[in-house]
Amino acid sequence: MSVSPAEPVSSIEGIGPAAVTALASVKVYSVFDLLRGSIQAIHHAVHSLASENEVRSWRAMASLLEVADVTPQWAEALVRAGVTSVEILFSKSLEEIDTLMAAAMTQRIIQQVPTAAQISNMLQDAAVLQHSGSVTGTLHNTEGEPVANATVRIGSLEQQSDPRGRFRIVRIPLGTGLPLFIEHDNYIPRTIAAPPVSRDLAVIDGRVFVMTARPEAAAGSSEEPQTALSELDGDLLPVPKGQPLKSVELDAPGLRPLDVLKVYKLYERTPDAGLVSYFKTYEAGRFIVHTLKVPRSQLADVQLGDQFRVTDGALAKVELGPNELRRYKLRLRLRKKMAGRTVPTADSEGLGVFLQECYAFLEEIGYFDER
Repeated sequence: MSVSPAEPVSSIEGIGPAAVTALASVKVYSVFDLLRGSIQAIHHAVHSLASENEVRSWRAMASLLEVADVTPQWAEALVRAGVTSVEILFSKSLEEIDTLMAAAMTQRIIQQVPTAAQISNMLQDAAVLQHSGSVTGTLHNTEGEPVANATVRIGSLEQQSDPRGRFRIVRIPLGTGLPLFIEHDNYIPRTIAAPPVSRDLAVIDGRVFVMTARPEAAAGSSEEPQTALSELDGDLLPVPKGQPLKSVELDAPGLRPLDVLKVYKLYERTPDAGLVSYFKTYEAGRFIVHTLKVPRSQLADVQLGDQFRVTDGALAKVELGPNELRRYKLRLRLRKKMAGRTVPTADSEGLGVFLQECYAFLEEIGYFDER
């Protein structure tokens, strides 16, 4: 995208201060607001300042500004030459765009002709936009006020909501069913499993997403804050489906009991080794991978791929294959299920019942399956 969704509408060639004021009356503040609503409604607001054809040109320029490397002046040159959509741009060759840009410079529409590399980027991105989707929305709180500076993610794409709570994410792969995640420090995170992905770049059909403020803990309240899900604690995490991934480095003194880590890096400039945990955490729509940096002197004869388990606050070398790791995680789930239960003594009548319950749970979660 050449300009951000919050780019002022005045960036469009031909829109002056009077038109900016008139457009604000129909809530057109940014470049991409020109793609919201109907041509007729926008023209009605500026009918004394611009013709309907001029409004159509503004809208075409706004659409082209979603393409990489396209500037407002180059968008104007493209529209004047009949390239009024991303679809038409996609159909053009590098030579054709170069020729029309040279003509636009001769006519003093533009001050500089894009380089061959820039034109190539335009055409490549037009192809991407033609075969991908977009999600547009506005964030409001329960009082109807805009929620600005929220982080909105879908797959690896991320954006901040503007001062009016609006966002627009383009280049979304089609057919993947990626969820939409919305996060803000002052609001409860939201996950939209099936966001409205549009394939029509020329028109924005946005929807409003309502954000609920985080509850403030009352003074003296004993309510525990919401915790993350952790495989190490025996929690079952959601199935990964395009959620963003975050890496968090652990402090060596704060080794997590029962954790199992693998050496993934041996640093060249320092005598340290980098380890990554096999146990992920899930919080606020993100999967978190935990890493650790420790001196090699604490890991005798360490090699890439070595595995270590946290035992009695120290790292002890182990060798666990994929199936052993899977069963280790399942035993942690059993540990969570039985937390707080008193294990009957060997001579107790309840021991058999307790062991049967443990066996039944392990069988249910596939512990005895060979994979």
